Amino acid sequence: MLKKFFRKNKKVLTIVGVILATTLIVGIVAASTNIIGKISNSNIGGLRERNKDNVFNVSSYESLNNTRQDGIKITVDDDGVIILNGKATKDGAIQLLYDEPIKYDRFYTLSGVIDGSMNTYYLEHNVINTPTLNFSYTDDPLVIKSGGNLNVRVVYKEGTEFNNVKIYPTLGIDEVTSFYK
Repeated sequence: MLKKFFRKNKKVLTIVGVILATTLIVGIVAASTNIIGKISNSNIGGLRERNKDNVFNVSSYESLNNTRQDGIKITVDDDGVIILNGKATKDGAIQLLYDEPIKYDRFYTLSGVIDGSMNTYYLEHNVINTPTLNFSYTDDPLVIKSGGNLNVRVVYKEGTEFNNVKIYPTLGIDEVTSFYK
């Protein structure tokens, strides 16, 4: 009885099979692209957008786009991702935020370095008028618990080689905020 059904409906079953296979393949590709995007924290295929909850103002460092400093070429893409290329000729820092007022009544988290270290590059913040100076070597967020004026910079060490290294400057209020959502 099943053989008769399949012989009679062969064309319809073939079309249904092709549609199911195509749907499965498209689903697998879409899922893997999204997973890769989350792992790399990049905007693959336009699937991710910059998180509006990130209070780090891109305008404070967009003037760094297409500049060079100590052997490092600095690029800022349309989303505000900082891309570094070159070899640092000396110890230095790229100033991202300078003297930006933050409120006393809340705490902030700063993150955005994926693969840095104390010996290569890291994010550093300093709240003016407080003795605190903190460092983020990887994407472990720094918690800023007092108000004042905030300075943020990317610190790099002499000899560090940058090959499309991406920095995602992210400042969240009260809890960790990711660069992309």
